Amino acid sequence: MNITKAQIKQALGLGPKEVVVMLLFGLGLLVVINFSLISLHFTRDTILSASDAQASFSSQLQSWFSAPILNTITLIVFWVAIGLLAYAVLYWAYNIFTEARNEVVVEQEYTNRLSNKNGKAWPAIEIGLLAGLVVLAILTLAVFFPLFNSMFITAIFAVPGNLATAGLNLLGAVLGMFVTLYAFKAIVSLMLVLE
Repeated sequence: MNITKAQIKQALGLGPKEVVVMLLFGLGLLVVINFSLISLHFTRDTILSASDAQASFSSQLQSWFSAPILNTITLIVFWVAIGLLAYAVLYWAYNIFTEARNEVVVEQEYTNRLSNKNGKAWPAIEIGLLAGLVVLAILTLAVFFPLFNSMFITAIFAVPGNLATAGLNLLGAVLGMFVTLYAFKAIVSLMLVLE
């Protein structure tokens, strides 16, 4: 199997829509994770900062989240996501195993074949990309996301006083999330091209 420049360009390239979606997804993820911090910071000098209003909101949220149906739905969605992820990994591993087995069958049983050593390298490259994906996921959870999250938190707390610091930290956090998401997209796209 030969990979063309067009396939590599398609795997590594980004369209304007993809750039906007990745930027908004990264920003949205940071906002959702830090929502309570954002709401506390921006409502501290308003009527919503009063303890009675906060207690009212928190009791309403707790009663809403304590509904048994929401707990069941949350558990179902969580385990469905875990199951889909496990299925995707197993399916991908099965495809690599089948491809390697087919390469061995072709190499051993067919005559008059072209001597192409590139065909043997694809499963190794795919396994290397999977290892890279796992390493990137570990680095993202351990290093990159906490770094970008702290930059986002710094941006939140710098808003009233120092807008330049807030803007630079926000830009750094969003661009960092974008680069991380792009790295995931590029590795997965290359894996799909090799398949």
